Amino acid sequence: NWIKEVDFDIPVFGKDADSFDGYEYLFWVGCAGAYEDRAKKTTKAVAELLATAGTKFMVLGAEETCTGDSARRAGNEFLFQQLAMQNIEVINSVFEGVEQSKKKIVVTCAHCFNALNNEYPQVGGTYEVVHHTQLLNRLVRQKKLVPVASVSQNITYH
Repeated sequence: NWIKEVDFDIPVFGKDADSFDGYEYLFWVGCAGAYEDRAKKTTKAVAELLATAGTKFMVLGAEETCTGDSARRAGNEFLFQQLAMQNIEVINSVFEGVEQSKKKIVVTCAHCFNALNNEYPQVGGTYEVVHHTQLLNRLVRQKKLVPVASVSQNITYH
């Protein structure tokens, strides 16, 4: 539903796009980024910045489900394995026919980053996963995003 709250197009795989051809990133929104009001602000801001920079991305929409990170942290390995296998199947369908070096996922959630980047390879899901702060930094350095005001204070991102 957060997609309806922005005034630009966000392609959803299987609805607006049937292949990853022409896209650079799959934007993994995550549970909080889709449902929690404060996290939705981050999701919408990142989507807007990616669009402004001309970075072609898509989302899974309703096909995205929990990565299972919290289940594994809580000791429910069965649920983690079940969610991971389900997600890997969906992600692999997005990346079907795409060379390995172009299977890129951007995330805003540290938990999703950990699961997708560090734990999914253990069960057959190998992708390049980048945190949105890394990608936005890269886009600023490439001058695809230009800050409108300088930050005159130190900031710690948690």
